[in-house]
Amino acid sequence: QAERVAQLALQLLRHLAQTATVQELDYWSNYVRWAAQLHEVGVDIAHTAYHKHTAYVLANADMSGFSRPEQELLAMLALGQRGDLKKMADTLDRNDIMRWHAVLALRLAVLLCRARTPIAAIDYPDIRRFGDTYRLRFPDGYLAAHPLTHADLQQEQALWQENSPWTLEYNEPV
Repeated sequence: QAERVAQLALQLLRHLAQTATVQELDYWSNYVRWAAQLHEVGVDIAHTAYHKHTAYVLANADMSGFSRPEQELLAMLALGQRGDLKKMADTLDRNDIMRWHAVLALRLAVLLCRARTPIAAIDYPDIRRFGDTYRLRFPDGYLAAHPLTHADLQQEQALWQENSPWTLEYNEPV
């Protein structure tokens, strides 16, 4: 599951980071991959609010090879993987676009991999940023065939509208 989430999150991040330098993309790809691979650590503590438990573990564990600021970055991504976005808007600067891209890529990957089944490469959505709007595009018929994912996307869209400087749009099922 962690590898599925990581692969999809990295694919989404690459789409979002079109204007990033190679170094920026490499840097953020590492953190998104690590956060995705560890995103369910908190489930062992409690399933309810597991993202908060994951963030706590990542921020406070003795993790060889990671400095405290690096652990805090991983914890921030883990905390942002689900739930209300207000917590992110309060801590992230609007101009810190790569952090927002990383949070969005991880959130969408967790949401889209919710069924814990493989997602075929042809089913990967495309995402781009246009000004203050993220536009997510799915293959024709994907959302109609996945009504629970569609419902989750509606909630995600509302969260971005209410609690972030960005809006999220996606193509409706046909």
